Amino acid sequence: MYRKQFRKKKGHSIAELGPALFLVLLIMVLPMACLASLGIRYTLLFYAVRQAAREAAKSTQFQTNQSAIQISAINRARQIMALFANSSGANGLTVNPANVHCFVDIINISTGAASSPGMDTRIPSGTPINTATNVYNVRVQVDGTVRPLFEASGDSGGWFGVGVPGLSRPFPVRMVSAAMAERPDGLDK
Repeated sequence: MYRKQFRKKKGHSIAELGPALFLVLLIMVLPMACLASLGIRYTLLFYAVRQAAREAAKSTQFQTNQSAIQISAINRARQIMALFANSSGANGLTVNPANVHCFVDIINISTGAASSPGMDTRIPSGTPINTATNVYNVRVQVDGTVRPLFEASGDSGGWFGVGVPGLSRPFPVRMVSAAMAERPDGLDK
């Protein structure tokens, strides 16, 4: 009478570990890293525009620099954006200084009606600045691009010939932030 000898099943889990880790890395970790980098870069652009609006609202002039130290609101917003997003896009953000625009929003306190003289335009000199009836905001609008973590290269448009903004290609973003003007008397200069 022969007894069957069964082999112990050890070692197969070590053989399957490599392919399983590869699939986990490919399916879960890399897409999460791409989404996390997009979120971080988008948040960086948000805070850059917010800081640019705050700094522009502190300016004593809107269009013209008063001195080398007292810079106009438009130029201060462009300086702040240049600090955060350089033209080479090393941090994943690309903002052209020509795409940084400032607006003056005039909001009537009693009616809530808002008006604006226009993009990069100061309040006309004939318009009185009345802080008793109006609130004056400096609004900064920035058009930029946010690059993904792994950007596809070439003219084909991306991976497998398909360029998806945010996944394999940079995507355009428009951010707007406003802050109350600290010195509204200089918004007409």
